[in-house]
This record gives sequence, structure tokens and C-alpha cells, in this order.
Amino acid sequence: VLGEVSPEAKQIVRAADKLCAYIKCMEEKKSGNREFERAGASTLKTIKGLKMPEVEYFMEHFLPSFEMTLDELN
Repeated sequence: VLGEVSPEAKQIVRAADKLCAYIKCMEEKKSGNREFERAGASTLKTIKGLKMPEVEYFMEHFLPSFEMTLDELN
């Protein structure tokens, strides 16, 4: 055990976990796996409900690149 974790740290880790889950849903949908559509929508709703400026910044500035192809990234 590393010791007591602050509530802020727990919130950031939870947000990162939700972002990772949403990115996984995006990748699966991009590959044609429609089974992740509902999970993606639910996870996105949770992410938006976090109301964290750090998460909103990530969503605005970094998340769009996960929808791009490798050619589009270059």
C-alpha cells in the first residue's frame, strides 16, 4: 500500500479510466464493431458529467486525433 490517496487524485484517475474506456469504444466502432456504440454513448455521458476542466481540455484538443487515420495524422 502506498499510503492515503487524495480525493483529487482519485478523481483524476477515475477520469483517466473513463477516457481510456471511451477511446477503446471509439477504436472498436472504427473497426466496425457496433457492439461498443451503447457503451461509448454511456461512457461519454459519464465523462461529460465529470465537469473537470482537464477532461474538457483533453476532449477538445486531443480526442479528435483518435478518430483520424495514420495518414491524416501526418
